[in-house]
Amino acid sequence: MYDALIFVPAGMFLGMIGRNPAGRFLWLLGFLLPSALYEFILVWVSGRAVSVWQVSPCLFLTFLGAWLVNADCSDGILSRNS
Repeated sequence: MYDALIFVPAGMFLGMIGRNPAGRFLWLLGFLLPSALYEFILVWVSGRAVSVWQVSPCLFLTFLGAWLVNADCSDGILSRNS
């Protein structure tokens, strides 16, 4: 639940950035960096090992937010025409 409250709105924001061709690099960086940073903070605070099972839902929720904001656009980063 907490991941969804953070990463879906972040994905929506990144989806809006990705509509601009100049924002494609920022979209890629913004897609990967928050999930990695979130996992790094969790590992650092709790002392546990790095978990792919923690990173993958964050990446999925970010992608879902970007897809939701661009679901009706044909010019977005996630469209079939790009």
